[in-house]
Amino acid sequence: MEKKAEKEILALSPYELSSLQQIAIDISNDVRADLCEELFEYITNAGITIPGDVARTLLHLWQTGKLETNAGVMRLVEAGIKMNHEKTFDILKQYNQEEIVKRLIKVLNI
Repeated sequence: MEKKAEKEILALSPYELSSLQQIAIDISNDVRADLCEELFEYITNAGITIPGDVARTLLHLWQTGKLETNAGVMRLVEAGIKMNHEKTFDILKQYNQEEIVKRLIKVLNI
């Protein structure tokens, strides 16, 4: 039986993480509910292990119904980008957040 290789998590510098979080809170409130739901579903079903602190935070925010808050959006975008930035950008674009994607690409230099 062939074992599936786990994808490596993207490492972010403190500057990149801080910038990412500042950009994420600019995501439009009009789309946050659906966007957060889709990002959460992707993150939980992707089969990629995320850092424990991020996982615990997301679980807590989900359990308390606070994924749509600034803290929730920041952690969802962070986890998504660390796991697979291209897929995360595609999800953001589905919700007309192209400007957010452009800013993230510039900050993360990817």
